Amino acid sequence: MVERGFPVFLFAPPGKTLGDMAQLGERLSGLGAETVVLSRDARLLARATSPIRMPRSMPEVLTAIPYIIPAQLFAAHLADVKGINPDAPRSLSKVTRTV
Repeated sequence: MVERGFPVFLFAPPGKTLGDMAQLGERLSGLGAETVVLSRDARLLARATSPIRMPRSMPEVLTAIPYIIPAQLFAAHLADVKGINPDAPRSLSKVTRTV
């Protein structure tokens, strides 16, 4: 599915998954993907189309919180630019029944 110019967010915090994320980053780069890389790893950031250097290290268990915020902000701003209400997806309906 990934081809030249395909946009990809790559989250690569320090810890157990960094080696696998580095391999994935190399593969995405080889495919010509447009990569937004969030990491502290200089090798990954150097290969990124849009690098986002994370400011400091933290316990591995906490990395998901600050690493996901830029992607959430991107999604919110993209929805705004496209005129889409992110709180009302077009194919989602909610049915609530009180018994």
